[in-house]
Amino acid sequence: SIKTIPISPMYCSAIGKAALAYYDDEKLAAYFKRQDLRKRTAKTIITREAFEKERERIRESGLAYDDEEYEEGLFCMAAMMELFYRQPIKGFLLFILIRAIQPIKMGDLETM
Repeated sequence: SIKTIPISPMYCSAIGKAALAYYDDEKLAAYFKRQDLRKRTAKTIITREAFEKERERIRESGLAYDDEEYEEGLFCMAAMMELFYRQPIKGFLLFILIRAIQPIKMGDLETM
């Protein structure tokens, strides 16, 4: 049988945050203005100010994380491939079920 995969909001998914990190300021402001931001877990980022810090980290490292922001027990990481002038063209995503692995520190992932 085929299982459906829920579509998570951009602000609390790794692939969504990777894409949002490359939005220009005007487009990002419009996204946050129209999006119904709600805390899905204790770790969900729900303010533009908090996302700006995350955006800077994503742009520096090239990696975006969903560290149990969409669902407890689920960790995802994503990156956007870039082509000319830092414009994202495609992304890739890795899902990790946290309960199935030993704890990993965020800094360890960036050095892998």
